[in-house]
Amino acid sequence: MNKAIVVGAFGFLGYGVTKAMLEEGMEVIALSNTDEKNCFKEEKRMEVGRNANFIEDIEWGELHEENEELRLIIPLYDFYMNGTEKKVYERVLGREDHPLFSLENCSVTYLLPYQVANEQGFQKFKDFMKNRGFSSYQEIYFPTLYGPWQPDVYYFQQVLAFYRSDKSEYNLSSRESIEDAIYIEDAASIVLQLKEDSGKFVVHSGKTNGWMECFLHLCKSLSLPEEKKLLMLESVSQKMKNWEQTSWLQLQENKDDYHFMYVKEPMEIQRGIKEQQKQYEHWQLMNR
Repeated sequence: MNKAIVVGAFGFLGYGVTKAMLEEGMEVIALSNTDEKNCFKEEKRMEVGRNANFIEDIEWGELHEENEELRLIIPLYDFYMNGTEKKVYERVLGREDHPLFSLENCSVTYLLPYQVANEQGFQKFKDFMKNRGFSSYQEIYFPTLYGPWQPDVYYFQQVLAFYRSDKSEYNLSSRESIEDAIYIEDAASIVLQLKEDSGKFVVHSGKTNGWMECFLHLCKSLSLPEEKKLLMLESVSQKMKNWEQTSWLQLQENKDDYHFMYVKEPMEIQRGIKEQQKQYEHWQLMNR
């Protein structure tokens, strides 16, 4: 299968998967008119736009040739983190007359956060897609993702953006998984690895608390004053205590429903944080 459609191709995970597929020589049709909140969008477009295999927002009739195998990738993960999942459902996924659902010989992949695995509100998304007659159906669940192009809805990116200011409290979103973290390119490689498989998959770093480990490396790399670091740690630790039951534990309680996967050769956290910082500082420099 050498061709894919990505709904929301300039989102954080959507773009990571798009880049990974292009590097594999796949053709990617990017559907980007889905209310993506993305301050990095133009820079991302410049980065991949020169690739002959990258096509953006073409006419529906040109999506693919008859009998051609096609993969439809829907990173609801990104829309969920931005709080725009209802809009993409209303505009694309919830419309039975949408051209996406007339595609033949097409498999569908949902990319989702841990937090929605047992959430009833998301069940309608999944049920709707299961009944569209696709050749295969797949769900892949991820914890927090970090690395270059991370949006500022994530805690790590907020720290990077404001650590030089007097701000010591950042908005740790209730939508952000705080039990684990995986580097964005590692997450994208898992999506490629599973391209021929059906079913439900849960991806984990294999660390006891990958999110906190990333946070501590971030604090160290930024050389934060000890007083500020302690204030941030106290705030994060308090919010962690208020989580009654983590989404990771809930997934493990239903382990018979999922295939659990671990990143075999994960990006070293220190290097991953450095790559995220380097990309953000470069973006700032280019946008002054």
